Formats: sequence, C-alpha cells, structure tokens
Amino acid sequence: MADLLAARVLGEFYETAALVERDRLPNGAAQRQGVLKGRHFHALSIGGSHVLGRLFPGLLDELVADDATMYDDGNLAWVSLRVGTSSTGPARSPTPPR
Repeated sequence: MADLLAARVLGEFYETAALVERDRLPNGAAQRQGVLKGRHFHALSIGGSHVLGRLFPGLLDELVADDATMYDDGNLAWVSLRVGTSSTGPARSPTPPR
C-alpha cells in the first residue's frame, strides 16, 4: 500500500512512476504471498482516511459501498474484533450509527 501511495504522490510531479512488485496482482480480493502481513486485521486512522480521501476522491465512499465499516464519530466503544474464537471489544455488539 505504501508503494501505491508513493506512486500516486509522485504522479503529481513526474510524468511516469514505476512500481516493481514481487508477485502478480490478483484480479480480485486474494491473499498475496509477497505481502507478509496481508492476513492481519487492518484499520485506517482518521488521519489516514482523510489523506486517502484527498489522494483518491471517492475511495472512502467505494469502501463503504463494498461493506467496509466507517466510524467517524471518534467513539471507539463501537469497535469490536472477532478472529476465530477470540474477540475484543464490547461484550454485546451495539448497532453502530451509519
């Protein structure tokens, strides 16, 4: 992701930017062998989401349309995570505002 963001920013200053990836990009959502932490839980901070929204207009709306959950009120009490039999967050998941 850092490579793609760097290429996006460099595109404002240079005519071309080249990225060299160690494995082929899949056609859809899939785990990639060269992305060591690709299976880990990921989240964007509010600052990170603002930067991505500026660099890629419409991206955040696309993520929400593809079922990403966005909490923009700063209340982390809504956040819960379940991986297998382990979980963190509220004992009873409240229905977050959309």
